[in-house]
Order: sequence, then structure tokens, then C-alpha cells
Amino acid sequence: MKPTSLLNSKSITANSFWLNSIIVVFISFISINSYASHPSNSSIPLLIDSEKLQSYLKEPKQNTVLIDLRTNKEYLKGHIPSSINIPYDSFNRSIQKMKGFLLAPLDFQELMEKNGIQQTDHLIFYSDKTVLESTRTYWAFDFYGHKKLTVLDGGITAWAKNGGTIEKGVNKLKPSQYEVTIHPEKFASKFKTAMATKQSNSYLIDARPPAEYNGKESKTDQFGHIPTAVNLPWPTLVEPSEKPPSKDSFFRYLPLNELEKKFENVPEDKKLILYCNGGKESSVIYFGLKLLGRDAALYDGSWFEWSSDKSLPIESPTKGVQVEPRECITLKA
Repeated sequence: MKPTSLLNSKSITANSFWLNSIIVVFISFISINSYASHPSNSSIPLLIDSEKLQSYLKEPKQNTVLIDLRTNKEYLKGHIPSSINIPYDSFNRSIQKMKGFLLAPLDFQELMEKNGIQQTDHLIFYSDKTVLESTRTYWAFDFYGHKKLTVLDGGITAWAKNGGTIEKGVNKLKPSQYEVTIHPEKFASKFKTAMATKQSNSYLIDARPPAEYNGKESKTDQFGHIPTAVNLPWPTLVEPSEKPPSKDSFFRYLPLNELEKKFENVPEDKKLILYCNGGKESSVIYFGLKLLGRDAALYDGSWFEWSSDKSLPIESPTKGVQVEPRECITLKA
């Protein structure tokens, strides 16, 4: 029997939405001083490059599942052998006409069961040429308690450019049983983020481009950033496979020693909350911290939710230029 949950998005009404919000806020609030993470399995890499993945897959591993996060149309054109397809958008839902929120627990559980995922599976995520969708999905599974998770650096573009086999056709797993285990310390609600702006033991990181952080541009009708937040643009944690980058380049994480330098001014004794526009870009920061053995909470609603609430404060507001929401994949070398 599946556990019941007030967070099932299928039953959200105007009243239950606010009840759900209160529950999430309460859970997040009582856990604000705890950022514990699952014990890592040393045999399971957080990040893997295409060459090592090819070696890894030469000997079949029990309960290893590759998940292609691209659209079904892209998947059918060709994918890494044995991969199943769960498009990235499948993990998201809309709340009050705002897109990009993580699926509610029971909906996430149902999605896993439909696609044959089990809690003991080692999941390897990949998308196109960046890590954006993979790191966001990593955070989703991390929040819901899945322990064995790996991101393919550079995505399928890196795999193909390094001689990896491309397969066509459709792979599917038999339906499974799956149960989520919520880790609220990895999640930041609007309320928790607002509280953090007034707490000396909290540290907010804005992963958006500098022009958006400084209020010169915005993907909403509000300009600026959440008070006390510092700017660490997500593209600074990755590098192109070639310089200058071309349309065929893929993007991978910086080496660990360089990654450490990016976080050298981020205090280790504070509770970190990360945000961007809709929770995807900040997941690159979340995963970068994970690579360094550090933890954080990700503000799922991010700037889209914060800026829509006109009662909330905004720092450095200016009359800038509103730009259309888009996924940024053009990175400077």
C-alpha cells in the first residue's frame, strides 16, 4: 500500500495548495540546522566522463540504469545503449501557473514505478551537451532519498565525440515498487529562504548571470536579487571541450582543484541556500558542492516564485531589460 500524502499534485485545490505549503514550510523550518546527507558509496562515482563510462559498461552491472533526460524525439534518434527515456519535463509540475516545480512525492513515486526504477538501482543521468538537466534531476533524486546517483559529464555529446556507441530503438523496464524518503534539509521553500535572509548562520547564492543578479536584465517583471545573496554564476563551474567553444562543443565540470577555488569564499560554517530562475541553474552549484563533499538546500521556486510575490524584498532593483525565459547553453570560454 502506498503512503498517503497531502503533497500529491493531482489533488491540489486553492485551499489544499496553501495547506501543502504550510506543511513543506514547517518541515523545512524544523530542519534548517541540519544538512545531513546520505553516506556515499565509494564505488559509485558522483560524476563520470564518457571514457570511464564506456569502460564501466563493458561488464554488465546489476541494477545499473542509464536515464536519457532528453525529449522522446531526441531519444528515438539515438541514445547510449540500454538507456531508458524519462524526459526532463516529466520531473516537473506547475503551481499557480508557474512552471518548473519538482513533482510532489506521490507523483514522483508513481513516475518511478511506471518506468521500472527501484531504490537500489544505480542511476546514471545524461542529457545533451550540458549538465543542467542532469544535475537538476540529481537533486530531485537526492531530495527523495535515492542513494546511488551519477551524472555523465558532457552528456551524450561527449559520449558520441569520444567514440561511444549510439543505439536506436526503445528500452523499457518492467513496472516496479518505489517509495520516496523525503530529506527536507535539501529543499528550501520561499518561507525558509525569506527567514535565511535574516539569519547570520545562512548564506544565499544566486546562480544566475551577473546581468540578472545586478538587475540589468530579468526573466520576470522584477529586477535585482534576493537580499543578502551573493552571485556565483553557474557557467563559471564548467568549461567547454574546446576553446573557443563551437556549436559541437560539450561542457564539463572544472577539475576539482579549480572547482575548490570557485568556492573558496563560501563559508563552511553556514547553511547554504541556492537559487536561480527556476531551480535548474542552481543545481549546477548544488552538484559542484557535492563533488567537494559539501551540502546545501536548493530553493525550488527560485526567482520566478520570489519575484512574483510583491510583498517580498528585492535588493539592487533597477529598471532593466526583461528577457524571455530561456535555457542558457552559450557559455564563454
